[in-house]
Amino acid sequence: MKGFFLVLACVFSACVIAQDERFVREMLSGDLSGTPISDKKEKVHFHAISPFYEIDLDGDDRVEYIVIEKVDSKDWLHIHSYNKERIFSMQFVPKGFESDVYRINLRQISDKTKVLLISYYEGYNQAENFLSSARLYLASWDNNDLKTISHHRGPMIWEEFANTKKHYHQRPYEVSVYDFNGDGVRDIAVRHHLITRVVSYLGDGKWESN
Repeated sequence: MKGFFLVLACVFSACVIAQDERFVREMLSGDLSGTPISDKKEKVHFHAISPFYEIDLDGDDRVEYIVIEKVDSKDWLHIHSYNKERIFSMQFVPKGFESDVYRINLRQISDKTKVLLISYYEGYNQAENFLSSARLYLASWDNNDLKTISHHRGPMIWEEFANTKKHYHQRPYEVSVYDFNGDGVRDIAVRHHLITRVVSYLGDGKWESN
């Protein structure tokens, strides 16, 4: 009989420990309601959205729309169809304060492929040293079919650094489009003095950095 109560006590203690462990995990995650965190809406402190910029992306003589949106520290680019239905969204990766999209160029790199060259300021950090940077993002599609849009996070196109010893460093890059290997598809080249980074389109929304 004593053995029975001993086993029962051990089982009950294990259940209590498991329950307490689940409660602690929920408490640390801030979730005590039973609703998955992914299903909860985050509280927004800052929200800004650009005008609907008109541009014909697929060559059908009807304009599509590009919209830039900032939600707190998150930056987005959205593409809407001619009737303003959202058909594509991409999120950028910021590194500091005042991040923003500051330039977009539409280029055709082959008979069937178009690409948006998106210059994104990743922001700045200022503690003991000052650091800021910008990066090139690529959004491409094939055969004028906007359902095939994909995006790629490309190389750095701007770097800036300053420290308390009054040393200042700036490295701007030149972006150009050229078919380096003669395959009929133009590559994206990012240059600074003797440094050259080449991003090549492989098809089907895939890019390769060399």
